[in-house]
Amino acid sequence: MGSTVAENVTSLFLFIDLTGVFLAALLGAVAARRHPDIDITGVWGLALAAGVGGGLIRDILLQRGTPVALTDVRYLIVVIAAAACGFLYGDRGGVLRRWPILVVDALALGNFAVSSTLRTVDSDLGVLTALLLGVIGATGGGMLRDLLLGERPAIFVRGEFNALAALAASAVVLVGIEVGLHRVLASALGIAVGSTLRLLSLRFGWRSPGPR
Repeated sequence: MGSTVAENVTSLFLFIDLTGVFLAALLGAVAARRHPDIDITGVWGLALAAGVGGGLIRDILLQRGTPVALTDVRYLIVVIAAAACGFLYGDRGGVLRRWPILVVDALALGNFAVSSTLRTVDSDLGVLTALLLGVIGATGGGMLRDLLLGERPAIFVRGEFNALAALAASAVVLVGIEVGLHRVLASALGIAVGSTLRLLSLRFGWRSPGPR
């Protein structure tokens, strides 16, 4: 019975995390295609950094052995698939519309915030640590992508909700688990809240607080 529960918990984490990896890696590849001087190696490198960067930082901080992205071949397979999609259909000429890409961005953030929160909870760490790593896991890959492109990381710039949306997703998961919701439901709610908050901030121009 215990092994079955553990397997279900692991399967839920992997499903959400791999979904986030694909979406974030796709964003990395699309971002690379917007730069005409970046070749296929650059597309692959940015997809890899964006797809697994946040998870690598999360797992290193958790000190649970070798990061899962390096021990589970499915992570690299997913990154390769996402990089291929981004390379073939990237919007170097504006092929992809703005909103589909923003939806992918929001879903990637929501998935990573939730998967990172679940992994921290399974490590028996506190609420504040789970919130912190939820944000780090959700934003770390995008930060690496921006740095490799020579841009200021979006998380450090006052703009649409990024870290705040990830924090909300993480908080919803933690509250859901605390009140006894099934992990699948708590995770779905977390992804929905984080992704929706990100999209609403983009739609209505909501900005994160900054110095006056």
